[in-house]
Amino acid sequence: MVASLVAMGFSENGCRRACLATQNANVEVAMNWVLEHMGDPDFNDPPPPGFGAPPPAAAATAASSSGGNADAASPEEDGVGTYTLHGFVSHVGRNTASGHYVCHLRSADGSWAIFDDQKVAQSRAPPLRLGYLYFYRRDDAPAVEDP
Repeated sequence: MVASLVAMGFSENGCRRACLATQNANVEVAMNWVLEHMGDPDFNDPPPPGFGAPPPAAAATAASSSGGNADAASPEEDGVGTYTLHGFVSHVGRNTASGHYVCHLRSADGSWAIFDDQKVAQSRAPPLRLGYLYFYRRDDAPAVEDP
């Protein structure tokens, strides 16, 4: 949203202030705020740190559970994560303006399948390097049951 307002010729700091003041409602609301406040003496100043941002929920919970003492809050230990590739989306065609996207998924036995519109087939050599979007699953995550 800031970029859209800056493209209209307004200053970046003023646009940031507008987005914060309007809680990122939409470009039109932010533009109206800019037009109403562009004469303010602090309009082009950088927004103050933390202006308009509520504290993150995790930080608020940690602060309340430790009496506000950040050092007393216990850090969440997630351990070392290892992930396995379970699928990816790739493009078939000369360029993104022509062709279409297909999905490759790994089955429980480790073999790959390609989902191409109405066709599903075994994928003997999936083009792993040509993916646009990759789907990983954490190895120690709880099992997901079929619906």
